[in-house]
Amino acid sequence: RTLPRGAFHRRSLARAQRWIDASQQAHGGWFSMRPTLYSLLALRVMGARSDDARVRRGLDYLRRARGVVEVRDGRRLLAQGLSTRPLAKVARLGMVAGASPGVPIEGVLDRLLATEIARPGPWQLRADTATGGWPVEADADSHLDLRTTCSVSEALRGIAKAKPSTSTRASMRRAAEVMLAMQESDGSFAWFERGEADVPLSHLPWRDADQLNLGTLGDDSRVTLSAMVLRELAALGWRREDDRVAKGIAWLERALAEQGADWTVSTLTEVLRAAAVQCPSDHPLRRGAEALLRSRQAEDGSFGDEVATARAVLALLECGKPCVQTVRAARQLVVRVEQLDQLDSNEQDAEPAAARVP
Repeated sequence: RTLPRGAFHRRSLARAQRWIDASQQAHGGWFSMRPTLYSLLALRVMGARSDDARVRRGLDYLRRARGVVEVRDGRRLLAQGLSTRPLAKVARLGMVAGASPGVPIEGVLDRLLATEIARPGPWQLRADTATGGWPVEADADSHLDLRTTCSVSEALRGIAKAKPSTSTRASMRRAAEVMLAMQESDGSFAWFERGEADVPLSHLPWRDADQLNLGTLGDDSRVTLSAMVLRELAALGWRREDDRVAKGIAWLERALAEQGADWTVSTLTEVLRAAAVQCPSDHPLRRGAEALLRSRQAEDGSFGDEVATARAVLALLECGKPCVQTVRAARQLVVRVEQLDQLDSNEQDAEPAAARVP
């Protein structure tokens, strides 16, 4: 709106509107909640009425993804999320089914294979690769989510052991190619689109475009994602002898030296698990991440909450035989789970019988 009126102004608005029209997904939204809200606002600013088909589909997407969440103190909160189950959660359910004897996994496998990205999307503008990988949710079929891609690839590896197939192996091969193509120039990996943490428009002095950047070049989410990708690439056969994997390990090593002391336990565990499968025991990345993680253990044996403690146990187990710290953390985790179970039992006993849901 601040540009002078004229041909350049009209051309810019028309190009933005064409992009909004083309990027609306099959579920009616634009990739997720926040882009959907921004796209609807842009359409209204451009003159679209509330009965416009694009606006109606976008609002329907948001309404389907809205729900009420009850917290412990009895309050009810209105929450906004995705309209369908995230594919990463479906993949984890598939991993559980694949590890359970006698549980059919054909439905999970078919759904994961059917939701693989098969049409070009904006994420390929700076990524030299063909289609492949997976989006956040099934109907967002032109937007890649690299974190979901790692989770689905891990699930397919587990399912392939019980039910090997050519299509499964082909999907995993395409997933590996997508992961490598999403590597940034510094060695880290992009979540949705290469260059997402360094948007050129955000460097202009008069701009108001900080939200265009997806985090910073060294924030925890990028470190965690890069570690997940390197660990999954190792499972698919890509080791540190490959120059791209070596570049990613070197980036993690620099990030550990610069800001490892400020990382959360969850970030440290992901880095350590990646280093355990990609690096020898005397590698600086592996030694540094393990030392930092071990220093986070509390007096009671935990590494924070139950999830952080469980992740720490997994990471330490992948580094070798169980040690004293691993055993202490596992014991604390068992004690904590028993306490939570007892707490839930007490709450159910105190609840009136008429209020219980069968």
